[in-house]
Order: sequence, then structure tokens, then C-alpha cells
Amino acid sequence: MVDMNLWIAGTTKPKAKARLFCFPFGGGGTQTYRTWPQQFPAEIEVCPVRLPGREGRSNEPCFQEVIPLIQALATGLSPYLDLPFAFFGHSMGTLLAFELTRELRRRGEPLPLCLMISSGKAPHRIIPSPSSKTSPHELPDSALIEKLRYYGGTPKVTVSRTGTHGTHPSNHASRYRHRS
Repeated sequence: MVDMNLWIAGTTKPKAKARLFCFPFGGGGTQTYRTWPQQFPAEIEVCPVRLPGREGRSNEPCFQEVIPLIQALATGLSPYLDLPFAFFGHSMGTLLAFELTRELRRRGEPLPLCLMISSGKAPHRIIPSPSSKTSPHELPDSALIEKLRYYGGTPKVTVSRTGTHGTHPSNHASRYRHRS
């Protein structure tokens, strides 16, 4: 077994005949899918997608917009599209899986055999939050950190990492606009 690249957590399965790329929910990471490889036969390689600013890539800057992230994902995952594959996205991951499929089509790359969506709206039905309201994801870092401390439940080490919360890509997903 060989370690995957920067974008994919886990190891390769030598007998794999297909890959399942898994995109995390907003703020989530590859740990969500850590037990999935054992649930699939040796012919299916589960590829949890690791995003910048999370887990082993926590020192990298997060993307602030969806489309540049998609373009980077398309380039980073391209070498792993040599087998038949499917995309699974949960919540914000549904948006990433959908837009990545569109980007691959635009580039003339292989397309997923299946696009599986869990807890996500159809892209044309995503309604951006009005900028006049102050939702938690629209707060400046200092105010968001204070709100997280107030509610509790977030590890202190996470809350103490100032300067990263407001730039998290899931914090900016509300600015997404469906492109026809």
C-alpha cells in the first residue's frame, strides 16, 4: 500500500478497480470517513479528500472562494482519475463534488460514474445569506472566536487558533452562486 497525495488521506488498495472520493462537510475532514475503507471490498478504494487548512494541512491557508478550490482539486486529483470513480459529498461536500464534476467536464477529464449527495441542496436552490444579517460565518475572526467560547463545545486549541476561522472555506460557502 502506498500513501496517497496531499489531497487524499489514506492508502491505496492494490486490487482496486474503482475509487470513491469523499468530500467532507463544512469544517469537517477526512476523519469522517476513516472507517469507510473497511466497509468496502478490496476492489473499491475509498479516497477521503483532505482540504487545505484542515487536519494534516492545517498550516496551509484555506481557500476563501469555492471556484479556486475546485480548480486546485481538479489538478490535484487528476492523477487519481485513472480508474472508474464516484463522488460522495456531505453537506458542503455536496457543493464541492458537484462543482468538481463540472470542472472535470470543462477540462475534458474523466467524469464520475455516480455523484452521490447527502444533506445538500441542489446548487440552483442555494440562497446566499443576506449580507445585512450577521450570521456566525460572516463574523470577523475575533467575534466568531468569542461566540465559540460563549457556546462552548469547541476544543480550546481550536478556538485559540486566531486568524483561521474567518478564512475557512466553509465560512464563505454562503457566497456561492450557481453558474449555469
